[in-house]
Amino acid sequence: MVVGVAEFGAEGTLLPHRHGAAEIYFGLTGSGTVTIEGTPHPIGPGTALFIPGEALHGTVAGPEGLQFLYVFPRDRFSEIDYRFAAAG
Repeated sequence: MVVGVAEFGAEGTLLPHRHGAAEIYFGLTGSGTVTIEGTPHPIGPGTALFIPGEALHGTVAGPEGLQFLYVFPRDRFSEIDYRFAAAG
């Protein structure tokens, strides 16, 4: 398993992207919105979200920032194939 912590400052973003591996987010501090295939989901302390493999998803942190744990069912982070959506 690949496990890490993502940290965003106030209003920080992770642009919409896909990857083959499914992913889990677990909110630690702050708040934000994770949009998965066009549907927004709030995230904050204690909130878990499942992101299916190949689902388009992105994150926007709230005014106090956001920190969440992420988990991939892979042996190493280099096996995750991030493909960002085209702007526009």
